[in-house]
Amino acid sequence: NGGRARSEGVELEAVLRPTRGFVVRYNAAYTDARLLDDSPAVSARAGDPIPYVPKWSLGADASYTFALTGTWDASFGVNYQLQDKRVSGFALDARRFTLPSYDTVDLRAALVSTDGLEFNAFIRNLGDSRGIANTDPAGDTIRAALIQPRTFGVGVRKSF
Repeated sequence: NGGRARSEGVELEAVLRPTRGFVVRYNAAYTDARLLDDSPAVSARAGDPIPYVPKWSLGADASYTFALTGTWDASFGVNYQLQDKRVSGFALDARRFTLPSYDTVDLRAALVSTDGLEFNAFIRNLGDSRGIANTDPAGDTIRAALIQPRTFGVGVRKSF
């Protein structure tokens, strides 16, 4: 019901292993997603960007793993994600607005034994970023779904 659309872009992913146990990953994506036809049923004109599709998405991850003892390895990692600004609707939609860009940083650590026992801990969204994932107009209000707030956790896992 939105007419024809086109999505073009490019993605880049790289992995670097500068030393034993140290891994750095990087990814970037550029997307140009637009309608090709007018679509009055959804308040859209040809050339309108597709709602909720960011132009840029970036991510980086670094992790380091090393032998702690003869039977235990330790690992630490950090992850960064950036989501570019997006529009919430098409150009003729009176409730359309630009959702701001946001970024998150996650931290993690683990102890893993040679027999498959793992103890881990994490912090997601360290800076407690309040990124808006999407919106939903309802009457005179607009509801917004936020990304997961800062979250701490621990876990235990056993591989067999």
